Amino acid sequence: RLFNIWKQAMTGISESVINAYRILPLIFYFILPEELRK
Repeated sequence: RLFNIWKQAMTGISESVINAYRILPLIFYFILPEELRK
């Protein structure tokens, strides 16, 4: 039972990490040009 909760937590963490890696390039794409213009 405890293992199931831990497994779900690990799955949730890895999913959010994958989502973060998908979003990060977009963030850099929008933020870096602003920084470069200064």
